Amino acid sequence: MNPFELKPEGKHVLMYGENGSGKSSIYWAAYTLFQSCLKEPEDARKYFDRNHPDSLCNLYDTANRRSGIEIEFKDDNDIKRAYTDGNWTINTKDDGFVRLSTFASDFMNYKFLSAIFDFKNSMRVDLFKIFEDEIFPFLSLNGQVYDIETGESLDKSGVEDWWRYIKHCYETTGLLTRRSEGGVFVHDEKYTTYQNLITDFNNRLQVLLTDIADNANSKLEEAKMPVKISLNLEKAAFDKKVEGSFRSYDSNFYPPKIILTAQLLDAAGNPVANKDINHPRSFFNEAKLTKMALAIRLAIFDRKYQGTDCAKVIFVDDLLISLDMSNRLLVVKQLLDYVDRYQLFIFTHDRSFYDLICDSISQRNQAKEWCYYEMYAIDEEVSESKVPEPWMNVKENYLQQSRSFFSNYEYHASANSLRKECEKQLQRLYPRQMVLAPKDDGTVSVMSLNGLIQSLNDFYARFNLYPVPTPLIDQYRKRILNPASHNDNKAKVFRSELKMAMEEISEFEKIKKLTIVGEDEIESQEFVLEIDHEGRHVVIEFTPEEMWCKLEYKGNEYYEGIKVHILNITGFHGKTEGMNIRKLWKSICKYAAYEEGSFPSLESVIRDKTTGVALKDLPAE
Repeated sequence: MNPFELKPEGKHVLMYGENGSGKSSIYWAAYTLFQSCLKEPEDARKYFDRNHPDSLCNLYDTANRRSGIEIEFKDDNDIKRAYTDGNWTINTKDDGFVRLSTFASDFMNYKFLSAIFDFKNSMRVDLFKIFEDEIFPFLSLNGQVYDIETGESLDKSGVEDWWRYIKHCYETTGLLTRRSEGGVFVHDEKYTTYQNLITDFNNRLQVLLTDIADNANSKLEEAKMPVKISLNLEKAAFDKKVEGSFRSYDSNFYPPKIILTAQLLDAAGNPVANKDINHPRSFFNEAKLTKMALAIRLAIFDRKYQGTDCAKVIFVDDLLISLDMSNRLLVVKQLLDYVDRYQLFIFTHDRSFYDLICDSISQRNQAKEWCYYEMYAIDEEVSESKVPEPWMNVKENYLQQSRSFFSNYEYHASANSLRKECEKQLQRLYPRQMVLAPKDDGTVSVMSLNGLIQSLNDFYARFNLYPVPTPLIDQYRKRILNPASHNDNKAKVFRSELKMAMEEISEFEKIKKLTIVGEDEIESQEFVLEIDHEGRHVVIEFTPEEMWCKLEYKGNEYYEGIKVHILNITGFHGKTEGMNIRKLWKSICKYAAYEEGSFPSLESVIRDKTTGVALKDLPAE
């Protein structure tokens, strides 16, 4: 088999891959290399030994040659670090950079999410084993574990370090004194120190679990899910007193349990019942369970190492299989919120989910920060080597496709791709009501390019974006975009006009759209428009009736003239009915005797009613 290469060049990665194409192999390859720093070399090397039961080698590659994984990291100063995990060498063991990168990064797939609630109704949801295997190696207990014989620190603070040492003390013969072989333990100083160590572990672990649960509940609240989860520790214990006895102890060791329960909340955020939901799988559907599990997973991730002296990467593989589209949107937003601090690798076999993430990235104006790939499996019947092979294609956006076709003198194909880019950009920029068109049967459909372009002047007016960035777009629609979309050999596509159309449509990409008031805040977030001039003091309290956005273009900001619901008016008796916020602002400025052209800016006279922050200073994303 030939070596497989993926070169993101420091960008985020979004990959669509058919089942069996090999995308998950990339995920597990990265996981294997990151994890190798925590293993002894012989344990790491077994995955590349074709004769070992745990071998990860390709079944079709029987040649006796190198098998392994190589990853290169590069920092902002262009300093490179290369690491190998293979059958010929391993250079990750005891490497501080890889170790910290492993602690700071994360790998998320549906396997972990489904395991959180994979319990029978007769069983309590005990997550201790899952946490022990998946979580403890990467979290700290915010305190050093100490040697029970010397009392000195072991210079280790990880949850796994604490837990391993506590088990080691019990399992090591002779470390804790017994009166006879297999007899009761002597309650000496070492015994007391060990019991104190277990108590300390229990207390610190419960604090950590409470913090994780609180963070998870914040994420559930953000996702508009009226559920509160709890993570309660049934403490680890050693040598319990025998029930009914005054002086007898059982000499046993009891591992802890992490019990997950849930509560359903009312509109005010209060529990609807006094009784906890002990079996969430019997109460919630699969989509809600997935959202709860993901909230826990992300809350755990937020507790991982946050230093800047390492690589910080998130790998996601088919995470949201059971969620519908509306819930996926919420989760995609949560994931994309990490892009400023982490490098993301998102893999999926779901084309609609791939497109959803593409659209979300585009809405955030971050498309240039991502690499897009499609991955397929070449069938062995047509493969040159007669074995299945992965084939990866770098997916260009429509504008890139148009430029590629143009460079190859394929002008009709270039114009068709340019048409698709124009449609995509207008759908990104327009508010929803300007994208959808009603049909005779009562349903709605996405407007055609003709309809979208006919609304373009209304869009620019809505944001007061002048001079308009694309003054000739309708001419290009008629002369370039429409003819090229039909199989008409008589339709001429001229190179010079196509080039000019490409330059004009590329302006859309430069317009950044940011949301001030999201869909879930419509008619709930209140604002105040206040103008005091020439003895006329006007105060208008209102709430938006639709999403509120602003545009950034060539260093300037343009605020949307949305419809508003007026709550209260003081100092003005003129017409307000049917006015959007821009017309209302102009009317108040004229009433306050401002001269035309000297009006205070819309964004400077409107503020959030609760916080008092001016519109121009409100966060937007």
